[in-house]
Amino acid sequence: EKWRNFGTTVFTSYNYNGAFDPAGNGLTAIPKTNRFTLNPKFFWGFHSRTSAWFGLNATFEDRYGGDMNVLNGAADNTHQYFERNQTKRFSTQLNITHTIDDFSKLVFKNAIGLLDRSLRLPTTLFSGNQWSGFSELSYVYHKNKMNWVAGMNLSSEKFIPKDSLKLNYSQSTAGLFVQNTYRFSNGVSLETGLRMDYSTPATKDHTNKLYLLPRINVLLKFSQQLTSRIGGGFGYKMPTPFIDETEKIAFRNMISPDLGLLNSEKSYGINADINYSMKEDGFALTVNQLFFYTRLDNPLLFQGNTLINATGYLTTTGAETNMKVSIDELALYLGYSYADVNRNFLSQKTLQPLTPKHRLNADLTYEIENSFRFGFEAFYTGEQILNDGTTGKAYTTFGVLIQKMWKQFSVFVNVENLTGVRQTKWGSIFNGTITSPLFKDIYAPLEGAIVNAGIKLKIK
Repeated sequence: EKWRNFGTTVFTSYNYNGAFDPAGNGLTAIPKTNRFTLNPKFFWGFHSRTSAWFGLNATFEDRYGGDMNVLNGAADNTHQYFERNQTKRFSTQLNITHTIDDFSKLVFKNAIGLLDRSLRLPTTLFSGNQWSGFSELSYVYHKNKMNWVAGMNLSSEKFIPKDSLKLNYSQSTAGLFVQNTYRFSNGVSLETGLRMDYSTPATKDHTNKLYLLPRINVLLKFSQQLTSRIGGGFGYKMPTPFIDETEKIAFRNMISPDLGLLNSEKSYGINADINYSMKEDGFALTVNQLFFYTRLDNPLLFQGNTLINATGYLTTTGAETNMKVSIDELALYLGYSYADVNRNFLSQKTLQPLTPKHRLNADLTYEIENSFRFGFEAFYTGEQILNDGTTGKAYTTFGVLIQKMWKQFSVFVNVENLTGVRQTKWGSIFNGTITSPLFKDIYAPLEGAIVNAGIKLKIK
């Protein structure tokens, strides 16, 4: 609803699904889930130089998976395994924009979040409150040949454990940044940026707590159809206990990392792309070719019961191709990505697990506006090395969407993973016993084909 100088929106939803075991191995591929979300937003200042909006979000979720016998209330000495993840998320968002004149404005952003989480397994309980905050004040200046963005921000994160957990974590960063875009001519634009962060507590490699992060991009416009962008920059990430490896073991027996004994992860990257587009008499073609290289020093690993820095670095070399061809109402999208990701640890080069080199996607769509829509898609994922040294299979999935629209309502049917590809068809996904399973890497779908259909109604 909107009034003279004030408006509001409210979004709320409830989702439920039952536990599902398509493989018949006694374990859930999809957990039993209950989720409720409430998200109101309030807007002010539609007709003045200063406008603002404020949002609240609350999400309650209960995910309960594991042995189907346990979920069905038939647990015994053999069937005991379960994993129950109960979360409460609360957050606020605030945005205030003040227009100074036709060329400049001030923008203030703020967000505060609380994640109250409980992760329970048969012999383990992980629970705690994770607070996060972010505030930013920026000045934006736009003119014909030159644009400026400058400002400061503050971010923080703190985890407070419950019960007898040994995991405590807090970290905060204050930053200053400036970015300039200058158009030398219709064919050349230069974008430069510099950021300085003060992060605490200090890591082993940055006892002064300061990080300096430059970046640069050049945009070249050769013609109306052909453009290119070349750029690069530095980045970093502070050590955090919340990574994939620790999540996988439900933080069992983990102790708090000492940031003074760890290095921050640092990245250096460069990328370049070429874009071509043309349109004529109902025919259109768009092609984008991207090349990239990134090096990550001091990658963080979980070893024993705490975090360490690997002795070495990760490199990613790759390319991505995207193309769209359309003839009247018919359109074809093609995409291919190549990523060669390697660990260079202790002077030995090995492939990064769970990172396929080749991915391919294709989408064919036909649409008559406000009447009919049809889509067919295909996704190919190449082989990938797994953490146990074996190789994960390559696989292809397909999808179909059909939608018919009328003035007041529409009907749709959507099918994902049409051929029912499942990793469980190729072998067991766990070692050990059903009582205490040790799960292997999951790299392909588990749930099989997914079919959903629905009706959309227009009330007004």
